[in-house]
Amino acid sequence: WASSRPDLFSSRVCGRLQHLQDHTQPHSLEATEAALDAAFGPGWRSVLRIAPHPVGSGCIAQVHRGELLRDGEWGPVAVKVLHPQVGRYIRADGALLRLVCGGLQRLPRVRWLNPGGGGGSRPSTRSE
Repeated sequence: WASSRPDLFSSRVCGRLQHLQDHTQPHSLEATEAALDAAFGPGWRSVLRIAPHPVGSGCIAQVHRGELLRDGEWGPVAVKVLHPQVGRYIRADGALLRLVCGGLQRLPRVRWLNPGGGGGSRPSTRSE
């Protein structure tokens, strides 16, 4: 995220963080199929075809070209699939952030910033 925010960080910082966002190692086709099985059940294969190799892979997910069956015809789609275990990392990051914000909320000089003001929301993933 930070690598795409030159309004907040220097171009040097953004450049150094860029490798964390783009050109990451893709996960296997088997992992992609397992994620789709978990999200949609084993019947997804009757309405969705995916290319075996992703067109891109980032730090959170990868994207495959696909075809979706609609009204008896196959049409092109992009299929974005989270990397294995990334949901667990997102939940852990959220818990850590809530802990830190809770601690900051107790400091009188920081309280006005409302560090815990996220409304109790947390990130979610499709597999939840």
